[in-house]
Amino acid sequence: MDITPHIRESRVVVDGYGDGGFRINGERREGGLIVLETEALSIPAVSMDDLTPAVLQPLADRADALDVVIFGTGARMAFLPPEVMELLDRHRIGFDPMDTGAACRSFNVLVTEDRRAAAVLLPV
Repeated sequence: MDITPHIRESRVVVDGYGDGGFRINGERREGGLIVLETEALSIPAVSMDDLTPAVLQPLADRADALDVVIFGTGARMAFLPPEVMELLDRHRIGFDPMDTGAACRSFNVLVTEDRRAAAVLLPV
């Protein structure tokens, strides 16, 4: 599904999602991702069971530059594992879980608004 808004070239944009991956700035990426304002990082996560503090360490490393992380939890919204919520709380990062399609669209909107946001996207 194509979902591209107008975003400055230096920013990461989620152009589409589906079939087990994402299109980021026109490039196909397989599997799970952490998407930041200027880069997309592949992570070893394809389901909620794979989300651990270790996998999400790049968010903790950038905590000073983040206000909120949008979590795309797959085909349906799911609650985050307690240890993930504790990691985010410890670093004072807000979070909002939703289905992956909504997370892709929400991240793109936040980027266009110059918000300090990231997304963790699980494939559908």
